[in-house]
Amino acid sequence: MRWRLAGLSRARDNIQNQLGELVKQKPRNMEDDNLISEIARLEAVLQVSRDDLVRRFPLSLGFSSFLSQVL
Repeated sequence: MRWRLAGLSRARDNIQNQLGELVKQKPRNMEDDNLISEIARLEAVLQVSRDDLVRRFPLSLGFSSFLSQVL
């Protein structure tokens, strides 16, 4: 009986160590990080495109009201 408890205790310790290692690992996977990075990149490209569009069409042309509706 005593050897069985020792074996169970070792198994418990091993499982706790494995759990500790899993907790230390990154909570998100690489695919999530890639998607977040791609969204951030696309948002930056969109903002640059919006700024470029505003620069190309002066507000005096009445384009600002159209632009505010579209964007």
